[in-house]
Amino acid sequence: MEKAALIQRIVEQYNKAKELQDMQDPTFLSVIGKAYHENYLSRLIAYALKKDEGFLRGLLGLSDKLGERTVECEKYMDGSRADIFVVIPGENITVTIENKTDTWEHDDQTQAYYNWVEKNYPDHANYFFYLCPNYNPSTPSCEAYKIITYADLADLIPGGTDDPIIRDLKKHSKEKLGVNNMGLQNYDIEVIKHYDELTQLLSDAKRNIAAYQNAAIEEIKEKLTERYQYRFPMGDEWKEEKNDGKELLLIQTDLKRGIISSYRLYKPEWKKDDYYFYVEILFQYKENYGDIRGIRYQRTLCAPSKEDAENIKNSGQIDFETPESENEYIVLEKSEQYDFSDPDVWDNPDENWKDQFVKEATEILPRLLKKQSKAFEEIKGKDILNGK
Repeated sequence: MEKAALIQRIVEQYNKAKELQDMQDPTFLSVIGKAYHENYLSRLIAYALKKDEGFLRGLLGLSDKLGERTVECEKYMDGSRADIFVVIPGENITVTIENKTDTWEHDDQTQAYYNWVEKNYPDHANYFFYLCPNYNPSTPSCEAYKIITYADLADLIPGGTDDPIIRDLKKHSKEKLGVNNMGLQNYDIEVIKHYDELTQLLSDAKRNIAAYQNAAIEEIKEKLTERYQYRFPMGDEWKEEKNDGKELLLIQTDLKRGIISSYRLYKPEWKKDDYYFYVEILFQYKENYGDIRGIRYQRTLCAPSKEDAENIKNSGQIDFETPESENEYIVLEKSEQYDFSDPDVWDNPDENWKDQFVKEATEILPRLLKKQSKAFEEIKGKDILNGK
């Protein structure tokens, strides 16, 4: 059997097994169809770590009482985001958790998080955990991380808790993610047998996609250079471009998901105080970020925090065509998603895909940039963070 066909067969059977298990003795996450969604699970775990000191002490192997703590999800660390980050100032302790359910580590994430924490908290006792279901045999690249399974996690949650959310998390961790084979029978053997091949195929596909995306973006930039010049981030600095009188666009890429999922374009003047406007090419197919089968264009306002985003949204200062707030991002307008019907485009993108994408982008982006300039001018000089 061809490798790709084998992988597809395994994944299909794997998903069917998960769906069957979810219908048996359900938990809250399985009822809403998010039983294996990393972000939802991380938020529940963060909640439990904040609320239940015994759970946190058990995780750290400590017996003494712990003081107040801050718990963050999606903690920004030098260009990427750690799933859970805890700081206990009184005891000079930090805890970093990388949560993997159906995914594997990419781009040495754990090493990057380790380096950031050690640099920013040099006088703390820094704990690192790599959390994954019992059926996920992935391992972290950084040896400082301790691997714990969801079965381990369930055992660490005190059984006598009276918090219904934490009780449900304990049940979910043990019964949905703490099992060894998901009922796959002989398919789990195939997964393990072909694990290295699977990860290599996925890694190759990601690199292939990134190469096609970059090639297409370069063509788009070439077609827009008559009007715009560009500046790119180089680490913490910006690569300088010669000013020839053209309008300047800054370009940033979102690499937090391991493969390029979006390109942000914005003018320097759109960055004011603690917020900025940008136009984005978002690679998104259904739930998968970075997948070139689906492309959407949108105008977005990035605020300092979710609370600031809500204040802006409710202030009436900006007219939303598609009111939407997710964390600190407010989507002002988004196009319909452009889906490419060829099922093989993810594995074997061709020139037809690139030509179509370049044509669409060079027609859509100038219109969105013009509308974004107009939107910024309308609120220029106003204190939109406070609705003034």
